[in-house]
Amino acid sequence: ILRSPDAAPVDDEERYSAVDQALSAGRNNLVRRDLSDLRRQYADGAMNLVDCAQRIVEVVEHYGLRPVDPPELTQPITEDDLGVVCYQIVLPAG
Repeated sequence: ILRSPDAAPVDDEERYSAVDQALSAGRNNLVRRDLSDLRRQYADGAMNLVDCAQRIVEVVEHYGLRPVDPPELTQPITEDDLGVVCYQIVLPAG
């Protein structure tokens, strides 16, 4: 939503970019819950794209999220470092 060209007025593009970067960091359950609620409201048509983008900005600012640089690797990654992660989500029918 934040990356949509229709989401932010021109004067808010830099702010939205910073918020998007902050969201790339790990988030706790409270943040995920609030963002999921916004996603659900947007999907249900309860708010438009611009309103949803602004509410995402408010969530990020409320929780004080900031971009985090990835840690520097001290050793190269090898095949032994790799693994497979699988998960399954079960949703109710309908």
